[in-house]
Amino acid sequence: MPDVIVTGLPRSGVTLAAALIDSLPNAVCLNTPVWQTTQARRLRGAIPFCKWLAGDFIWQRNRLIKSLPVNDYRAPDGSPLLDSMDERLPKDENGEPVATQIQPSGLQGDFILAVKHDVLYTCVLPALAEISCFKIIAIIRHPFDVIDEWQAYPETQLGKGHLPFAAHYWQEAALQNPEQKTDLLDRMVQLYELFIKRYHELRAHVQIIRYEDYVADPKIISRLFDIETLPPLANKIVRKNPVRDGKGVEALRSRFAKYGTYTRHYYPTL
Repeated sequence: MPDVIVTGLPRSGVTLAAALIDSLPNAVCLNTPVWQTTQARRLRGAIPFCKWLAGDFIWQRNRLIKSLPVNDYRAPDGSPLLDSMDERLPKDENGEPVATQIQPSGLQGDFILAVKHDVLYTCVLPALAEISCFKIIAIIRHPFDVIDEWQAYPETQLGKGHLPFAAHYWQEAALQNPEQKTDLLDRMVQLYELFIKRYHELRAHVQIIRYEDYVADPKIISRLFDIETLPPLANKIVRKNPVRDGKGVEALRSRFAKYGTYTRHYYPTL
């Protein structure tokens, strides 16, 4: 089984997809490992980082098969988070996330090892595709829902229409500068479109999955690994009401009519 990269648009259901993978037989999906984030800040080139990343997968695979502890962002009982804002995530006195040590037992042979990073892996995606030692999954979600989520957290970088991390790896997206005097909604729409453009241009190397599709049929996640049974966590999926009307929808619709060339490949009724 190849190592698995799980990425996608922030607030599009990437964490939930990672949890479903983690629940499959003989599988582990790590959630945004902090040591990878740290290494990405140290290295300036995408290819050196991705080569290091391939080695990190080997290292973590060896630890996991030996049931050695690995730090991961999870609920206190070791179960995977279902959302990046999951309230079960432990935090310190400053409100910062705290990792939990996990020691999965019973992993066998060539088990599924997946790791989830939404922004970081998307930033280096061309290099990841070039290295070609990974199975790459990208989760996307209807733009109205994603941008509604971004707007709900105006204090965050995404809430300011700005790429939150690893901008030095993806200069095109880094140009979406929150200090620019362009309209905030314009910046958000253009940033969303850049994510979709990146996945679409690399679709020969990336399995693009819509949130709406895998929520309706969780076996889509299982079938990525030739498994026909439902992921055991499928019963934990909470279906959210889509944003299709109300204040702001027409503004979004008009902007995607202008900027959404790649988005319309996946959501043609915009």
